[in-house]
Amino acid sequence: MRHIRPRALALALALTVAAPASAADWSTPKRISDVSTFASRPFIAFNASGRGLAGFEQQFGLGNAGHNRLFLANRDAAGGFGRPRRLGPDELFLGGLWLDRRGRSTVLAVFSKGGQRDRMEVYSGAGAGSFGRPQVLRTSPYTFMRTPKLAADAAGDASAIWRELPRQSAGSDVAMLATRSAGHPFGRVRRVSSAGVVDVEVAMGGNGDFVVTWLRRGLVEARIGHGSKLGPVLRLANNHRERGVSLAVTMDARGDALVAWTSHARTLIPSATEHANLAYRPAGHGFMPLKQVASWGIQPQLTMGGVGAAFYATGKAVVAWNGRDAGGDGVFAVPATRGIPGAVGRLSSPIPQPGVEEHDQLQAVAGGRGLASVGWTHFGPAGAATESQGHLLVSDLSPAGRFTLQPVTGPTVAALDATLAYGPRDLVALWRTQASVQAFTTPHEFIDASARR
Repeated sequence: MRHIRPRALALALALTVAAPASAADWSTPKRISDVSTFASRPFIAFNASGRGLAGFEQQFGLGNAGHNRLFLANRDAAGGFGRPRRLGPDELFLGGLWLDRRGRSTVLAVFSKGGQRDRMEVYSGAGAGSFGRPQVLRTSPYTFMRTPKLAADAAGDASAIWRELPRQSAGSDVAMLATRSAGHPFGRVRRVSSAGVVDVEVAMGGNGDFVVTWLRRGLVEARIGHGSKLGPVLRLANNHRERGVSLAVTMDARGDALVAWTSHARTLIPSATEHANLAYRPAGHGFMPLKQVASWGIQPQLTMGGVGAAFYATGKAVVAWNGRDAGGDGVFAVPATRGIPGAVGRLSSPIPQPGVEEHDQLQAVAGGRGLASVGWTHFGPAGAATESQGHLLVSDLSPAGRFTLQPVTGPTVAALDATLAYGPRDLVALWRTQASVQAFTTPHEFIDASARR
C-alpha cells in the first residue's frame, strides 16, 4: 500500500458536472468539506438513481506524528453533498468504493501502520455515516499490502485485488483476490498469480463476471472469473522482448472484456519504440490475439506510461494513452469495436521535446447512452516535481467517433490527482489543487463541489 507523504501544499478536491458532449463549459466549484490538511486520493461512485458516494484521505500532523484518516461524503440524487464523515480508525487508506442499485455502499480499505500488521478490510453500509464493523479480508504478517482495487456490479457482486509479499524473505509481490456474491460476505482470499507482480487491475460486468489482470516481470496476464470460480492464467503478451509499462482493464454488461497496456523494448536505447496495445475477449470466449494500436519513439528522459480503457456500449470501448507523434508528446485515444481499433486521435496539444511538461492521472470512463470521456491533468512549465501547477482536461467522444476537448480548470485553478465518474445525468470530476506554497507553513485543504445538468 502506498503511504501518503506529507507535502507542503494546499489541496482542493473539486466535483464538477459536465454539460452534454457538445458543450465545453464546466460549473464553478463549491466547497463541501471542512478545512483540514493534506487531502489526497479522491474516489467517487454512483448508482442508477443518481445517488453518489465520494471518498478521500486526509493526513493530520507532520512526519512520524502524522495520522492518515479516511472520509466519505454522500451525494443525493439532486447533486448536493452532505458533510464528510470519518470512516474507521487512524492509518486507514482508501482502495476503492462502490454503490449498488439499492444504495448499499462497499468501501475497500487498508489499515497500515509501520511495525504492525496490515489489514485488508471491507466496510458495507447504506451511506457515509451508516457503516458498522468491517469484514477483515486478510491480515498480513508483513506490512506490505499495495495497490488495492475494487470492482462491483449493480446487484452487489464484487471483486477485490491487491499485491502483497508472500513471505518475509520474498523479493517481489504476488496478486491476491477476494470475491463476493450479492447478499453474501467476501469469501476466502486467494493467491492468483506467480511472484513478480508490479501492478494489478480488476473490472466486472453486469452479470457477475469479472476479469483480473496484472503486470508480472514485464508480461501481461489475466484470469476470468464468476463468483468464487476463477479460470486459468492467460498470457496476453508473449513477446519476452517487450516489457509492459502501464495497464488498464474494462468489462461491459454482457461480459466482454478489454485489457489495454503500453510496452517498450526491454533494452532502452534512443532508437527504441513504445507501443499501445489491446487484447479483447468476447463474452464466453477466450482473449483474441493482441493488437498494437500505436507506436512511437521513446524519449528516455521523459515519464512513460499511462493508459485507460472503458466500454461505452456493448462491445464498444475507448482506449487512451500517453504517447507521441511528429508534433511531440500528448494524449491519444482510439475507439475499438469488438477489439478492432478505429482511427487514432490526438486529444491534447503537442508538447515539443525536450520539455518538462507531462500528462498525469490519465483515465477513460463511460456512462449510459453511449457516452465516454478521457481525462488527465497537465503540468505546467514548472513540472510535476513542484506540484505547484497543473490543470484538468477532459475529452468527450462524440456520436461521430471524434474527441472534443473540454478544459475543466485553467491557469487560476490548479488541478492534480484527478478522477472521473459518470452519474446517470452528469459527468463528475474530483481533483486536488494547490493554492499556495510557503516554507514551514501547514497549508489548508478542502473539498469543493458544483453541478450542472
